[in-house]
Amino acid sequence: PLPEARLGDSGAVKVGDWVLAFGSPFGLDQTVTQGIISNKRESLVVGGASFGAMLQTDAPINRGSSGGPLVNLKAEVIGINSAIYGPNGVFSGMGFAIPVKRAKAFLAQNSGVLEQ
Repeated sequence: PLPEARLGDSGAVKVGDWVLAFGSPFGLDQTVTQGIISNKRESLVVGGASFGAMLQTDAPINRGSSGGPLVNLKAEVIGINSAIYGPNGVFSGMGFAIPVKRAKAFLAQNSGVLEQ
């Protein structure tokens, strides 16, 4: 039996907060990188695609890290690693995570499991 991850308050996240990004970039399982929150974006448009509200981080997020948690130093999940911005498809200083508040709202609206 494994404990579940605690969900944090992504609304309380501040620019400059330290974070850890967990994932499996390039097939390398159980990888952890560190960084800070660089920005809290109300909306993000990259290459004509709109992503909605996102947490921007300088913690390396590469292909294969998507879906992993972005965690604060209290070990609370504050985001879901989702995208990078890089001209060649690999990390170049900007990674993005869906705020956990947005993910919880999506689940509440679409599954009936969580309350907002």
